[in-house]
Amino acid sequence: MRKAYSIYDNGKYKVCMTGTLWIYDSKEELVGRFTETPYSYKGAFVPGTNLFVSRTNECHIVVYDLDKMEMVRKIKTSNTDAAESDGFCFSPDGKYFYCIEAHWNDWLSRQISIYSVPDFERVKTCFADQKKTLLEFIESDASGDYYVIGFDRGDVRNIFFTGRLVNDSIVEKREYSDKWSTVTSYFDWKLRNFTNRDLDGALKRRGLDKAPVNISIKEFHEKGHLFD
Repeated sequence: MRKAYSIYDNGKYKVCMTGTLWIYDSKEELVGRFTETPYSYKGAFVPGTNLFVSRTNECHIVVYDLDKMEMVRKIKTSNTDAAESDGFCFSPDGKYFYCIEAHWNDWLSRQISIYSVPDFERVKTCFADQKKTLLEFIESDASGDYYVIGFDRGDVRNIFFTGRLVNDSIVEKREYSDKWSTVTSYFDWKLRNFTNRDLDGALKRRGLDKAPVNISIKEFHEKGHLFD
């Protein structure tokens, strides 16, 4: 098994992402790999399926059918070719994919695109015409609420917040007390399923030096800080 940036397991397949996608079966035997998008470092299984969605640092969403071992969809999300390290999640029923993306022509702006599943057609875009709020991570909970982490650019300082996404607005914005670098490192690490590849480097310098508790954005929003 390769030492990967990200590892995802749905019981039938395990996907190890090193840039290339390495596909293993439940016995950890290598059964395939995908090299079409060599800068793929984060992804997720479509809930209840053997479809796997990859985010790339070339601004793509790529969908793979692991039963057929083929790429079935490749979507260009931005024309900026900026590294896309922002968050994404599925709706609780698995029918929609929420993805934070760079604006098509401006890597300093962020929008949320919502895609239908399994065809991955974009059905809605939020925050496309604003530059003040930069969103970073998004998660859904079982009740159907969506929580986000981001910041508002200010003239004197940036305001780092959590909030709840309602339609096209963020409500219940709350500033958090932790360092921005610690928060973003934690939730980025969580998206990669807490792999060990980076633990000895940047993560330890930011205080993340042990097996973490799995904290949701909702819990972080309610507490105002990550760790007790």
